[in-house]
Amino acid sequence: MRVSLTPGIVLHQRAFQDHHSIIDCLTLEHGRISLMARGLRGKSSRRAGIIQPFCELLLSFSGRGDLPLLGAVEPQGPGRPQLQGTRLLSALYLNELILKLLPPLDPHPLIYRHYLSTVTQLPDCHIGDTLRLFELTLLNEMGYGPVLDYDTEGEALDADALYQIDPEREPRRIHSVMKQDDQVHGATLIALQSGAFNSHRDRLESRRLMGLMIDHYLDGSPLKTRAMLKNFHDTQR
Repeated sequence: MRVSLTPGIVLHQRAFQDHHSIIDCLTLEHGRISLMARGLRGKSSRRAGIIQPFCELLLSFSGRGDLPLLGAVEPQGPGRPQLQGTRLLSALYLNELILKLLPPLDPHPLIYRHYLSTVTQLPDCHIGDTLRLFELTLLNEMGYGPVLDYDTEGEALDADALYQIDPEREPRRIHSVMKQDDQVHGATLIALQSGAFNSHRDRLESRRLMGLMIDHYLDGSPLKTRAMLKNFHDTQR
C-alpha cells in the first residue's frame, strides 16, 4: 500500500520505543488506520508540531501489514479548535468512540465529515445535542442505529406515548410506567431523528437512549472518557 497526501485526522498517539510513535487515524478514503511514525518524538522531528488531534491533515503512508509507515504530513484546513474542560473531554470522547466501534480500513466518508463538523462546532455549541447527533451518525453508518420512525407494530411513533428500547429491534410501545432506563417517550425519538431537541426531557432521554445503544455494541468495554467527563463534572459542583 502506498498512499500520498490523503485527508486524515489523528485520533490517538502513543509512544513506541525511544523516539517513535504509533498514531491512530481516521482517514477519508481508508477509514480508521494505525501508522508507525518513526522519529516523531526525536528533538529534530519537523512533523511533531504538525501532528495534532482534532484537525484535518494530509497524510502519506506506505507498507504492508497492520502498521504502515507514516511519510509526509501537511496541515489542511483551519487548524486545531480551541477546546478546554468539558469541550476538550467531549472531543476525546468522540475519538474513543471511533477507535472502539469503527472497524479498521472501513471507510465512511459521512462519519469523517461529521466528525470534522462536530469538533469545529464544539467550542460554541450545545455539547449534548452535538454529541447525540454524532453518536447517531456513527451508529447509523455502521448499521446499528435505532429505529426512530415506527414501532414494533409498524405504527408511527406517538410523541406522548412511552416506548421500551431494544438496541436490536424497533421501539415497543408500553402502557405502564415502570421507570426503567430503557424507556423513553416518543417525543424523544422524534427529536433525535429531526436533530431538534425541544425540552430538557428530550435531552435527558436521548442521552440515556444513545448510551444504551453504544454500551450494547461496545459489549462491556468501558469508555475511559465517559468516566473522565463524570469526574470532571463532579469536581465542578
